[in-house]
Amino acid sequence: MTRKIGIIGGMGPLATVHFLNLFFYNYQKFHDSKKDQDFPEMSVEFACHTPDRTSYIIGQSNQNPAKSIITALKKLEDIEADLIAIPCNTAHFFFEELEKKKLGDTKIIHMIDETAKFCHEVGYKKPLLLASTGTFTSGLYEKSFNKFAIELKVPNADDQITIMNLIRETKVGKGDSIRLKNITDKYQNGCDVCILGCTELPLISSAITTPVIDPMLILCNSLISNMF
Repeated sequence: MTRKIGIIGGMGPLATVHFLNLFFYNYQKFHDSKKDQDFPEMSVEFACHTPDRTSYIIGQSNQNPAKSIITALKKLEDIEADLIAIPCNTAHFFFEELEKKKLGDTKIIHMIDETAKFCHEVGYKKPLLLASTGTFTSGLYEKSFNKFAIELKVPNADDQITIMNLIRETKVGKGDSIRLKNITDKYQNGCDVCILGCTELPLISSAITTPVIDPMLILCNSLISNMF
């Protein structure tokens, strides 16, 4: 039986649109879809009003995003979506709460776990992680990558401030790919790949010359493989 896909999106909206483009492009490539009816049904919940994940995680806000994300999950389950993806890295901080609230047959794909598994299978040993401050503070990537004994490299404090500024600017269509490239260039000698661990970063990655991993693409492929 084919599962019905549900997407908890809107964190941020432009990143979700990018994710949807990736999904349908790759689905067409894998399944040679030739007409509308060859593509899968999908429901997308744009939970744009979800409180800022990083602000909550680092203690700058007491507005818990979990409630909004769980509400989005329930809306998708109400329309019988049972294969769920969340194209937001930092939102995976609430993954365990979602697991407790979901229906028994619902499968939620963990994008960061899938990314760690991919790096292990390909053989990457020294990934550079670019992500939101909330993702770093939560240790989400470290937890997943430690399962495969992969040590993550991280930017220094000043570069992390720049990355957060780029993330915020990209959310409103003002990101700068050259500034992101300048950061990746600084670390390329000590790393074998760069993980774009915030869903806004792939939108401004066109100037980067080092190898990159877009976890959203890995999430797309995992969705496709789990559909049937």
